[in-house]
Parts: sequence; structure tokens; C-alpha cells
Amino acid sequence: MYADVGDRVIGISAERSRAVPRTITSSFGPECETATRAAVAVGFVHPLVTDDELAR
Repeated sequence: MYADVGDRVIGISAERSRAVPRTITSSFGPECETATRAAVAVGFVHPLVTDDELAR
């Protein structure tokens, strides 16, 4: 029915990602806080779409 997650994910290197002028990122829920903070800190997120729980 459903393919493996690896079959549904597209990824690029960190170096190529930094060269992209605008990367819209979505992150929801408190369990994503650490990864979301890291992505924002290194400049991967331009802009971030999130829910009110994670935003706090």
C-alpha cells in the first residue's frame, strides 16, 4: 500500500540547501522543538510555518 519513508523523501546536501534563497519549512508539535531550533539557528529556515504549541 504505502512505500517506505525513504521512497517518499527527497533530500539535498546542507551545502546545496544553503544556496536556496527561500526554503519554506513546516514543523508541528513540541517533539520537533530541538530539530526546529537547530534548523533556525543554522539558517535553513526562511520562513517557518508552525503551530501555536511549538511556537511557545
